[in-house]
Amino acid sequence: MDLVQQDFNMKDILIIMSDNRQLGDYSSCDYNSLAAFINYKYCERKNYKFLYFRPHNNFDFGLNNCYSPSGKLRHSAWAKILSTILATQKNNDYIFYIDSDCVFNNHDLNVESYFLNLPKITNNQIDDSNLFFLNDKPWHPEAPCSGFFYLKNNENSLNLLRDWYNFDDVEDEQFNLKHCWEQWSLYKLIKKNENQITIFDDDMFLDVFPHQFLRHIGTHEKHLRIPFFRKKIS
Repeated sequence: MDLVQQDFNMKDILIIMSDNRQLGDYSSCDYNSLAAFINYKYCERKNYKFLYFRPHNNFDFGLNNCYSPSGKLRHSAWAKILSTILATQKNNDYIFYIDSDCVFNNHDLNVESYFLNLPKITNNQIDDSNLFFLNDKPWHPEAPCSGFFYLKNNENSLNLLRDWYNFDDVEDEQFNLKHCWEQWSLYKLIKKNENQITIFDDDMFLDVFPHQFLRHIGTHEKHLRIPFFRKKIS
């Protein structure tokens, strides 16, 4: 498999999160606040910019707080795309998105070093790509996971984000409010834009080794989120 040779500008990286929940006090907060703190401290240490987006619909911060292009109510998982679109206005060279149940686990490793030698599973050229994902191991090793991705902040990436959000037909409607939400349209986006989207191969969902770069604690082990994040903070 090919190895990534990505030319990052270390001083112009923005890392974002997007969640409908507010940030809370450490003693009683939910896992999103713990993850935000961990990810913020990582960015502070590595000199990256960090933003926590709290998308809403007319000040409705509920779980279903955005709409499809045809006016159907959508789960807030879709709002990560809208938040990333807003982040492109910050004029950073690279934007990284990370889910609220995912943290930078190895704070000694920067994103530039992580992606430098990471194998990819797609056959396209890195220089031609604008949107980058990790794969959905162990469930779908050849497919992307939308829980962590990055993009070159340019017009091509912005168009990809808009297309990703705007998939809207009868087949898609079932995923407006249920899993796998925006990841369904991501599969379709890749089929249409194979040259512009790269998928890397790595483990982030399972606790496979102590110093893995990312620890993504999905729904299948959600009971571990708060204990793991609190232990990480301590």
